[in-house]
Amino acid sequence: MISRLIETGWTPPQGADDRLLRLYAYWLSICRSGENPIRKDLNPSAIKDLLPSVFLVDVTGKPARFRFRLVGTSFSQAAGRNITGLLTSDVFPPDFDLEVLEHWGSVVEMRKPKWGGGQMWVKEREFLKWRGVVLPLQDEAGEVSQLLGASTFGSTCPVRMAKLP
Repeated sequence: MISRLIETGWTPPQGADDRLLRLYAYWLSICRSGENPIRKDLNPSAIKDLLPSVFLVDVTGKPARFRFRLVGTSFSQAAGRNITGLLTSDVFPPDFDLEVLEHWGSVVEMRKPKWGGGQMWVKEREFLKWRGVVLPLQDEAGEVSQLLGASTFGSTCPVRMAKLP
């Protein structure tokens, strides 16, 4: 059996952090008639208090790769460095990155949000746990071209997710 580093689910987990739930509610509010929102639908001033936890990722190539376009200060502090402009493969250890590629790729393919959590990927910060949500954004042609996400970090973040069907 393969050991998973990231627990995921398609619905908000029980006890999800309020910041993640508020970003999700905002994303739902800017969805377009059943379609994912586009980048220009985002209004950072509407989620100003959430911005330290927020990140924006560009989706590039097939198979999809992911580059951090914008990264909030809380995420950068937890990662121990500014990761703006870096690919996930430059940020995460190889095994963790493989799971990120799988899960974020499924968000692109399924065109719906995904929730996740687990132990911090930075060796010196393994005592931390993280929780997050990744939300698809489409371009004018209707393709998922970016992911809006947020993560919270702490020593007591619960990480149990509902099992996927």
